[in-house]
Amino acid sequence: MAGVSIHRHRANRNEVLPERLGLGVAIHYAIALTWTAIFYLAAMRGAFLVRRPIVSGLVYGLIVYLVVNFIVLPMTGVPHPRAAITIAARINAVLALLFCIGIPISLLTQRTADRAIPG
Repeated sequence: MAGVSIHRHRANRNEVLPERLGLGVAIHYAIALTWTAIFYLAAMRGAFLVRRPIVSGLVYGLIVYLVVNFIVLPMTGVPHPRAAITIAARINAVLALLFCIGIPISLLTQRTADRAIPG
């Protein structure tokens, strides 16, 4: 599906169409839920992910960042930013995924696993 774009027509980059905004939000949350489900299912099969939630959350966040930014986004046809992405912006994005997504999801998964599998 390389190069597939969901846009029907090319609009001005600054133009935010309501249907595109809603579709973008829906796709974003669908992708986030999919990544979360993948981690949860992997954690239920691999004890390491549950026993070491901080390490597994950091690795999970980094994998999500790398896959989304260097594989998924280039395949979608989303226009590139006009200016080059700065190192500060990349660091901010990685840290957000590591500490605001990866670690919380891994800790919640550990908590769920502890309740589901007593002992």
